[in-house]
Amino acid sequence: MQWMKGRSSFLDADNLLASLERWNKSELIKIIGAIIEEEPVLASKFALSEEVSEKRVNIEAISRRISHILRGFLDYYAVPGVVSELEEVKRIGDKLAEGGSFKETVDLYLLLIERGVDAFENGVDDSDGILGNFMIECVEDFNKIVEKLEEDEKRALVSKIMEIIEVEDYGLDMDEMLFGVATRVNIAVIGEELLRRIPKSGERFHVEYHRRKILDLLSGLYENLGLHEEALKVMIKAGLKTKDDYLRLARALMAEGKEKEAFEFVREGVRLKEGRNYALDELYFNLLN
Repeated sequence: MQWMKGRSSFLDADNLLASLERWNKSELIKIIGAIIEEEPVLASKFALSEEVSEKRVNIEAISRRISHILRGFLDYYAVPGVVSELEEVKRIGDKLAEGGSFKETVDLYLLLIERGVDAFENGVDDSDGILGNFMIECVEDFNKIVEKLEEDEKRALVSKIMEIIEVEDYGLDMDEMLFGVATRVNIAVIGEELLRRIPKSGERFHVEYHRRKILDLLSGLYENLGLHEEALKVMIKAGLKTKDDYLRLARALMAEGKEKEAFEFVREGVRLKEGRNYALDELYFNLLN
């Protein structure tokens, strides 16, 4: 307890460890109990360490710990300490992955990502990008591990990932997680789910923004899987309403080697009475030549 309250009174950690080695079991239990009474959050740390060593994790306990870390408004000065604690939690996932517990690892990373997005929604001051960089790292590691999951396990993650993508608008590349779980087996299901999430009503800007965001994502997913013909069908199903729609369809046709058909749609697209679309204009002149 003396060390907890005044660490500067100890020369270094070795002195503390040497002191602990002289105590018996009952004395150690008593001191740990006293520490936990003053710092209750340490109870979850001890519990999680034990669970990880036994390759089992209580996701609810981890959720409570993350909630404790992210509690309240996070100003500029709080963010570095918060991220340091979140990194401790992430290391639990890293250790699980090393032990082959891939499903548990993915669940933990996804929880960190979800709560991080919540922090941005609540106005965290991440001016230095420390929290954002941590979350991008979580997404990258999520994608590395999610590849090792079974097909049904990947499919089960789709709805949660889409919910995160819908609310995240801070340039954190959350949609990269869909590229991690999308396969030739489940892409049709993902496509239907994405199309269903296109707003049917609301403010024009809101509807157009989310429609473009979803269709760009969907087009990218099909392209990433090399499913150009299927991409064509989905783009046609979504409808040709904007210049971006014509651009996506033309690119899908070109990927299939159908440049003449692509040019016809590009020509129709540039005639639409809306603002300039430089990518569509450039494609028009490239195909014209």
